[in-house]
Amino acid sequence: DFIALLKQSKYHYLGEFKMALFKSEYLGDLQVTCTNTVSGASITTDAFLGYQNKGDLLNPIDLCVASLCCCSLSMVGTYADNHEIDIDGAYSECDYEVAVNPKRITKITLTFVMPKDKEYSDKEKMMLEKVAVSCGVHHSLSHDIEQVFHFSW
Repeated sequence: DFIALLKQSKYHYLGEFKMALFKSEYLGDLQVTCTNTVSGASITTDAFLGYQNKGDLLNPIDLCVASLCCCSLSMVGTYADNHEIDIDGAYSECDYEVAVNPKRITKITLTFVMPKDKEYSDKEKMMLEKVAVSCGVHHSLSHDIEQVFHFSW
């Protein structure tokens, strides 16, 4: 049975959803490598600016913001693919603001830049904008973080 297989796998079973396990290892020089123990994919991060970091890698706060940026654009792409809407060439840009005591994200601004050479109906625009805020990362972040979504058509 599928549930029994999930419980025996490297996944944690939580209700209807499964989550991959991650292993993080401190490398020294304020760098950490995080590896997905199922896929083997990994990323190395640096400390947040101001902590004598090297500054040549993403930091964990960057990854949090990037996760929202990627997740929401993936949702837009999924909807577009399922409804035969061509958004090839679309991209999103994200920026964020932080507070210092305690250090935390206070605002994330996302701008979705849609291809200028394509025509979109009002309904398509409305649905693509609506689906952008349906991503799991958006719903997982604290309500204390202001999330602003803009579309440039």
